[in-house]
Amino acid sequence: MGKPRDVEAYEEALLRLREGRILEAIRLFEEAATTGDDRPMEHYALGCAYVKVGQLRDAKRELERFLEMETAKTPYTAAAREALASLEKKLAAEPAEPPPQMRLEAVRLRFQTAMDAMDAGSLDDARSVLEDLGKDLPQSEEVQNLLGFVHLRQGQYQAAVKHFERALKLNPLYAYAENNLGLALFRGGAAAALRHFERAIERDPECFQAHLNAGIVLEQLGDSEGALASWRRAAELVPDDEQVRRYLRYAES
Repeated sequence: MGKPRDVEAYEEALLRLREGRILEAIRLFEEAATTGDDRPMEHYALGCAYVKVGQLRDAKRELERFLEMETAKTPYTAAAREALASLEKKLAAEPAEPPPQMRLEAVRLRFQTAMDAMDAGSLDDARSVLEDLGKDLPQSEEVQNLLGFVHLRQGQYQAAVKHFERALKLNPLYAYAENNLGLALFRGGAAAALRHFERAIERDPECFQAHLNAGIVLEQLGDSEGALASWRRAAELVPDDEQVRRYLRYAES
């Protein structure tokens, strides 16, 4: 017998959160909190996620619900009370928020505008959208990671490092930001970059990019066997990727 759908949705949401995909995580946390058994941690996680996208009243509601259900003293109850105190101060000084779905849709649209600009090579436009979004969503690790990636593509390595480090401060488990930090530091030394690729793999063993990049660095450091193992793992994760196929052909020739 499989897991209840609300448990599956909650676990999927945690994974998305680790990846920094906050909007997908919110959708799944909402599903978990409104289906199946009513579990306290689903409300806690949803409240914390709402904070990241500026839905303060919704965050307050979910954290209050969590505290109603979770009567034992735990680190989570202490964190929830601290977050509520901060939220109440912010809400007292802010005007009413738009309806939650309207706000989320606006956030999605701005993210998509930035991604479309990146795909089109309009990096200055993408950076402008993301910088404005970062002002509205200062707790979003996804915004910081994307800003770092834009700076990385523009060759602005110090600025990229700053944003990737901010993303990791907001979400220490964010494997993609850890991988990108390795890319940004690669010019300063392969060994330093490798440490970040390895950390990314520790945080998410299925992070394809980290396995691919670790292989490249290991090959440069003279560890051909390690490089081959990394590329084989990358190929297991994404079998159709032409870049990893090319590296494998080189390593196995």
